[in-house]
Amino acid sequence: MIDVGKLLIIALPYLLAFCLMRVVAGIWRKKAETLFFSIICCWSVWESAVGMMQVFGHRPSGNALFAMTGSFLNPGPYGGFIGITTAMSICFLVRHSALFSRITPRNVFFYLPLILAAITSATGLVVLPASMSRAGWLAWAIALTVFLIRETKVADFFKRRKWVAVISTLVIVSVIIGTFMLKKDSAIGRLHIWRMECRAIAVKPLGYGVGKRMGAYAEAQERFFRIKERSDSVVKVAGCPEYAFNEFLGIGMDAGILGLLAAIAVTVAAIVVLLRGNSVFAYGLIACTVFSLFSYPLSVPELALLFTIPFAVTGCYDKHRKLGIRISIFLASVLAILMIGSISERKDLRKVKKDWENIMIFKGAETASETAEALAPLEGKLSGNYRFLYDYGYSLFCAGCFRESIAILQKGTAISSDPMFRNIIGRDLEALGDYKGAEKEYLRSHYMVPCRLYPLVLLKEMYEKTGESEKAASILEKIRKMYINPKNLTMKRLAERAENDNTCKVESANSRISGYEER
Repeated sequence: MIDVGKLLIIALPYLLAFCLMRVVAGIWRKKAETLFFSIICCWSVWESAVGMMQVFGHRPSGNALFAMTGSFLNPGPYGGFIGITTAMSICFLVRHSALFSRITPRNVFFYLPLILAAITSATGLVVLPASMSRAGWLAWAIALTVFLIRETKVADFFKRRKWVAVISTLVIVSVIIGTFMLKKDSAIGRLHIWRMECRAIAVKPLGYGVGKRMGAYAEAQERFFRIKERSDSVVKVAGCPEYAFNEFLGIGMDAGILGLLAAIAVTVAAIVVLLRGNSVFAYGLIACTVFSLFSYPLSVPELALLFTIPFAVTGCYDKHRKLGIRISIFLASVLAILMIGSISERKDLRKVKKDWENIMIFKGAETASETAEALAPLEGKLSGNYRFLYDYGYSLFCAGCFRESIAILQKGTAISSDPMFRNIIGRDLEALGDYKGAEKEYLRSHYMVPCRLYPLVLLKEMYEKTGESEKAASILEKIRKMYINPKNLTMKRLAERAENDNTCKVESANSRISGYEER
C-alpha cells in the first residue's frame, strides 16, 4: 500500500524546489518572476523543437503509437505542457508588444524575456495543434480568454458589435462540438470517469486514503453497473483507468471532501494573488488548473515541476515577505536534509525496480515457483505498485500457491481499477474448490468493466466444470450478445473459446497487466 512515507519521498523534490523558488521570489521579487518566466520559455522552446524533430524523423518518439511526444511518454501531457507555456508567452507578448519598437542591438539582452516569449509563442502555436491534446487546447484557450477580457478591450469591442459577438459565439460552439466529435468515445469516457469518481466520493466523503483512489473507482463502477442494466453506449466507454483524469476529484477520493475543498481553496487563492499582482503566471496557473480537470499532470514529473512554479511566484507578492522567506528557508533546510537521508532509499527503489524488470524479462527461462520466489523479496519496496502486485500474484497462482496469491492480489484491488486482479483471484478460489467465492469474483470483474469477455468466459467454464449447464448456457447467450471488435484478435479468440470448449485457450493473464486482453 502507498503510505505517507513513500508519498513524501516522491514529493520531496517538488517540495524542495517550491521552497527554494519561494525564497528566490521573496528576495528578488519581479526579477525572480522574470527569471522563472525566461526559464519556462527556454524549456518550452526546447520541447517544441524536440516535437518537431520527432515529426520529421530526426528523433524517436517517446511512444511508438504517436509521432510527437516531446520528451514525454504521451502526447496528452506534452500537449498540456505546450498549451500552458504558450498561453503564458502569448499573454506576456501581447501585454508588452509596444516594447518591440525599443529593441536595438545594444539592449537585446534587456528585452530577452520578450524575445523568448515571441519564439515560445511561435513554436508553441506550431506544435500545439499537432499534439492532438484537447485538454491542452482548452487550457490554452481559457487562459487566453481570461487574459483578453481582463487586459484588453475585447469585451468592449464585442459590446459595440453584437453581430460579431453572435458570429464568434457560433464559431466557438462549432469548434467545441468539432473537438468533442474528434474523439467522441474518449470525451464521453472522460465524463463517465468523473461520474464514477463523484459517486465514489459520495459513498465515502472522508476519503479512502492515499493511493487508494483507483480501487475506490473500481468499487464505484462495479456498483454502478450491478444495480441495473445500462445502455450500450455507457458500457462501451467504461474501462479501468490508471489515473483519475481530474486531479481535484482524485484528491477528493484520497482525502475526502475536506481535502478536495482545501485543494480548490489553495488554487483559487494563488490565482487571486497572482491576478492582483498583475502577474503573467496567473494565466499560467489558470491553464494549469483547467488542464488538471481533464488529465493527470501531478503524475508526470515535468508537469508536476511546472505546476510548482506559479505557486512559488506568489512569494513575489507576499505581504509578510520577510517572514515568508524565513519559513521557506527553514522548510528548504529540513527538506534538503530529508532528501539527503532518502538517497539510499531512492537508490534501493531504483535497484528493486530494475530487478523486477529483469525477473519478468527472463521469466520464460524459469519455472513459476522460481519467478515467485525471486519476486518475494521485492514486495516490501513495491507494495504500492499495482503492476508488480499483479506479476507477483499471478506468479504465485501459476506456482500453485493459491492462498498466497489471493493475499497479494487483494492488495492490488485496493489501489487499481483493473478487473484482472479479480479474475486471477477467482481462478485461485476455483483451484481451492471455493466455487461460490470464485463466482463472486468473476461477477465483480464483469461488472467492473462489463464490455470485457474474459470474466464471463471463466465463469461459463467454471459452471460447465461444476455441472451447472443452465447457468453456463445463460452466460454463453450473454457472451453472444456482446459486441466483438473485429480488429481485436484476443476478443475474437475468447468468443471462439466460449463457443467451443476444444478451442485453444487464450491465457491473456500471462501477459503483463499493461497490455493484456481486450484493451
